[in-house]
Amino acid sequence: MGHVEFLDALAAKLKEQDNAYTASPVYCIQERVLVTGIDPDYASDVGWFCEGDLADPQKSRALDRYYTRFGKEPENWTRTGYEWSWRYTGQFYLTKEAADAFVGASKYHRVYVDSAYRNHELKEVRRLLSGPLAQCVRALQQADQFISNGIEFGFIRMPDRDCPDPARLVPEAIKCALAHLATAREPHS
Repeated sequence: MGHVEFLDALAAKLKEQDNAYTASPVYCIQERVLVTGIDPDYASDVGWFCEGDLADPQKSRALDRYYTRFGKEPENWTRTGYEWSWRYTGQFYLTKEAADAFVGASKYHRVYVDSAYRNHELKEVRRLLSGPLAQCVRALQQADQFISNGIEFGFIRMPDRDCPDPARLVPEAIKCALAHLATAREPHS
């Protein structure tokens, strides 16, 4: 898939997808994390942990019996309150389709919709990606083709090299813009 086709497909998805009742939605990836060390009197769940791992139900029953009988925790085990919560991973997508594809069948990740309502940078990126950028690239490609054909078939005569006319710079500027689009990388990657 070329650049223009990718931008067209992304623009269509941005325009067609459900916005989840959210202005400027972004689809954040969250991961399920286990939070331990909560006072058992204030926790919704209490469990047994050994080196950060939660005991399975059968092991928990055996540890509970030991705790009831001896009044202390078995060696290497800690009885504490815990809860499962969702934590933002720092990843987000502009389309729900892409976020869902990332999450796949993972039981430890989910998609959470947030809003970029007050994020002017991201809102402008979404606006450009929803159509104008693809239109500009397409226009550059058409202009490049038109000028190349016009020069080749003699319909367009370019000014002499020493002519101060900026028109002679246009074909090269278009070629540079298209080349930059094809080779540009993400900043700081």
